Amino acid sequence: MQGATLRYTSCSDPDREVFVKAYRGEEGAHAMSTLEALRSATGGNGSGPSNFGIVRPLAYCTGPRTLVVERAPGRPMPDLLTDPAAAERVARLAARSLHAFHASDLPCESPWGPAEMLDRVGQAGALITVACPELTEPVNRIAAALADYPTGYESRPSQLDPKPDHFFFEDDRVTFIDLDTFASADPAFDAAFMSARTAALTETAGVPAELARAAAEAFLEEYFSVAPPGPAGRFAINHAYALLQLTLYAVRHQAGGWRELAAARIGAALEACALAESQPECPSQRI
Repeated sequence: MQGATLRYTSCSDPDREVFVKAYRGEEGAHAMSTLEALRSATGGNGSGPSNFGIVRPLAYCTGPRTLVVERAPGRPMPDLLTDPAAAERVARLAARSLHAFHASDLPCESPWGPAEMLDRVGQAGALITVACPELTEPVNRIAAALADYPTGYESRPSQLDPKPDHFFFEDDRVTFIDLDTFASADPAFDAAFMSARTAALTETAGVPAELARAAAEAFLEEYFSVAPPGPAGRFAINHAYALLQLTLYAVRHQAGGWRELAAARIGAALEACALAESQPECPSQRI
């Protein structure tokens, strides 16, 4: 039951909620120590439009291998994107908060780079092509492009698995609730993954397509307005990787129209690879 999360509400205090996440191995113990270290480094929750907070861990139970965390204040990002009046503001606040995370001096001893990415590319490609043999050739082309990942970037504190539903908003405060994969990596990776997943909220959370796409574009525009130029030049290749992983999500869940969705995402990933090769210094704004 790796990653399964349950919500518990106190019978004596209905406003008191905790979340319990189950793990197969001892990853939960590492997640607990990571959250404690990050909260200590940040002083808990930040405030203001350019700051962020970290969810408060309460306990790790070794027997059932479960991590207990306090409910983050506010509401998750997908809930807020259904309101056209708030969607752009929320997306831009998410971008500023993620950039603040990347620009911080958070303690990080775990490097993550192209070698780790290529391992995941191989795993994803194998599963995708078993389910969709017709995608074998384009998947192989994407893998070849990702094997030529740019060098010389500065690794920064990164989430590696940023998801809109892991960003909780209360006024101008953003709290991150899941940092199991916290590592030192290319910040362009997080930016590409977050924008791709925001655009995909139409399939994963029922956000109207126009709002999801507009939010993803606003997120990117805001992120690259405050980030140094380096990550922008590596966005396209990271976007290709993010789209490959989203294709794997579609293949695993096999919701209605999943084959067409998988083909469309692989096609978009190929376009991102072509853009990375032809315009390596220009960020892609294609979501």
